[in-house]
Amino acid sequence: MRSVIITALLLVLLAGGLSAQVQTTFKTVADGQEQINGEDIAEPEYSLTREGGQPFQFTPPRTLQLDPNVNYKVLLLDDRITPDILYKHHNWDGQVAEHRLLHLFNTGNPQNPIEKVANFFSPASVQIFNNFEEFADDGTVRFRDPWFVDGNGDQTGEPNDFPSPYIPTGNANYPDPSDAAVFLDQPVTSGRPFYSAEFPTFLSWDRGSTVTPPLAQGDWSLVRVYARDADDAVLTRGMDFRDAAIPFRS
Repeated sequence: MRSVIITALLLVLLAGGLSAQVQTTFKTVADGQEQINGEDIAEPEYSLTREGGQPFQFTPPRTLQLDPNVNYKVLLLDDRITPDILYKHHNWDGQVAEHRLLHLFNTGNPQNPIEKVANFFSPASVQIFNNFEEFADDGTVRFRDPWFVDGNGDQTGEPNDFPSPYIPTGNANYPDPSDAAVFLDQPVTSGRPFYSAEFPTFLSWDRGSTVTPPLAQGDWSLVRVYARDADDAVLTRGMDFRDAAIPFRS
């Protein structure tokens, strides 16, 4: 009888061990700082959803106990914060390719705590001009911002048409130029997000790029893009080119 009780207790302990959870900490970092004026950054709101479960909203910093070896998705409910100045979301966990507000992860082994960091950076205000006024699309810039959040909260990475001159804000819900938000000095490298512009070659309806893409995102050769001012870019009509990267320089 005693051996039966001991065996039962061992089974309970084993079951408890198997159900151990993963300590997971979520926090917002702005320009590498976890605090602003001595206070933790308690924005934006996060929405966490377990695979097959319901979303749970909370403000950072927050430590939660999550189920092991389960897929989760965490979503930032805004792409910008203003604890002192404007900061815009750039990446998760220092992985530049993870630049969207929605981030997927697996909790893995319960013995390994997890830290999920939403990195925000202070952006710059820039203007994009063109000199295509001789064409029928008079004063239009087709600009691609991989961090752009559309009116539905999605980040498709597709180019959008804007009137020239255009001040990118990075979010359709923040159209005012005072909300300008562009990251400077983004490398034009395969596998990383970067800004680019697309424009017609000679006809306003000829917007399709026919260049063979050497990079994962397409052909964004640095062709005839130069600065009007320190942080601005001017697109000029040159030879038969379609796309140009804009690594806004500081």
